Amino acid sequence: MKTRLIKNLSKDEAGEMKEYFLQSLYFRKRLMTVIDEEVESLHNSMLNEEDYTSPNWSLLQVEKLAQIKSMKKIKSFLE
Repeated sequence: MKTRLIKNLSKDEAGEMKEYFLQSLYFRKRLMTVIDEEVESLHNSMLNEEDYTSPNWSLLQVEKLAQIKSMKKIKSFLE
């Protein structure tokens, strides 16, 4: 659990948060799997040859990279 999740909480609140975090193991694992699948899908879509013909190709790539980065950041809070 990232300490950022319990930052600025009282000792009791932090204890409760840790307990909830541990109880949600199955949900977190499933959510991480879904995030991994979405990241894989975005990686694959970056190789889509039709997108190469778009004049906005570089912007599309940057947008997808930003999405991947965001998903990985969220996933890090779930680990």
